[in-house]
Amino acid sequence: CTYPSCKRVLTNPYTHQIHMRTHIRVPSPKTFTCTLGCGESFTRRHDRQRHEVALHGKKCKDVCAKCERSFASRQTLDRH
Repeated sequence: CTYPSCKRVLTNPYTHQIHMRTHIRVPSPKTFTCTLGCGESFTRRHDRQRHEVALHGKKCKDVCAKCERSFASRQTLDRH
């Protein structure tokens, strides 16, 4: 992070961009609405997925066969 006094290390350009919004308070459109009907909205698909799993008990289809950890996408599972 290039913000003074922030020691966060971010290697992904997109993640860096999103992180910088926490410092400069740029409002993000909440375009990812919960698909399970509660109406809550999120700025990132990953946050919506985490919400649906934690609050609604949604089962992820992408689960590691070795450690049983679940992932929001096949791409993330493959990187794991």
